[in-house]
Amino acid sequence: MDIYPWHKNVQLAFLRNKTNLSHAQIFFGSDSVGRNNLVRNICQTLLCHQVLDDQLPCQDCESCNWFKNTSHPDFFLVDESEDNLNISVDKIRELKDFFELSSHYQDSYKIAAVMNAENLSKASANALLKILEEPPNNCYIFLAIANLSNALPTIRSRCQLVSLPNPSKEQMDLYIKNNEIKIDHGQLEFLNNSVQALSEEKDRYAIALEIIEELKKGNSVQLSKTTTKWLDYGLKWFVDVIQKWTYEIFLNKLTSQHCYFPQHHEVVGELAKKSSLENLLLFQKRINEIKLYSTKSVNKDLNLDLILLEYKKIFS
Repeated sequence: MDIYPWHKNVQLAFLRNKTNLSHAQIFFGSDSVGRNNLVRNICQTLLCHQVLDDQLPCQDCESCNWFKNTSHPDFFLVDESEDNLNISVDKIRELKDFFELSSHYQDSYKIAAVMNAENLSKASANALLKILEEPPNNCYIFLAIANLSNALPTIRSRCQLVSLPNPSKEQMDLYIKNNEIKIDHGQLEFLNNSVQALSEEKDRYAIALEIIEELKKGNSVQLSKTTTKWLDYGLKWFVDVIQKWTYEIFLNKLTSQHCYFPQHHEVVGELAKKSSLENLLLFQKRINEIKLYSTKSVNKDLNLDLILLEYKKIFS
């Protein structure tokens, strides 16, 4: 499990000071640049029997092999990362039971990681708080969260807080170059500068560009030009694409700046001139309503047509 270069100093400083660590940590920052990956790395390093000089796990000891095979008896992972999926209180009760067991190795740690901790329900957050209030010996609990404000104040007050930096453009460019990652101009912006999504979204990005080519026509968009493959990755994904595109138009209309599609700034500028600010806001409201039910069982083709009809109204 490689660590991204912009997090190496964080891991090094954190683990060199492990004798003074709090039993509970909150790592906060965007997962698009490797937050959850960093937490897993630190957990593996704390359990490793032969930690390397640069505070990375050896990858060869029994503990590392267990960790890589997701079967380590002293590691408990909570990773409910599905959209709108709360972390259940039953899962936190399982975590409590885990800490009540003795560690597999004498004088070793028991470690738990709760990824995407913003998905904690009210009941599960309160259950976790009870664990934090009376922590077992030789344990570490890591919470990974995008925004610190999404954690209960009572939970924050019982944790050491670690803010994770976003990579600079130079760091991102160097990482892409060193790893020989092939990307199209504008792809990184479209993916919210998510280095993790570069390889995962390659095929999706090609379809997104096809959608954008039609959206560039503004009021002249033709419903007959749509294709079922626009929905290959679900209605929610299509909504995300068109939200980014219309936000680009909205941003350009207000500030003449761009965000997601720098390579299309001229077309976006022309569409911004033709658009109605009131209709742009109405479209965003409507698209947010559709997004709320976009993951449910609905007629995707019908909603696709509806979205495009509403899009055309922006320029009327």
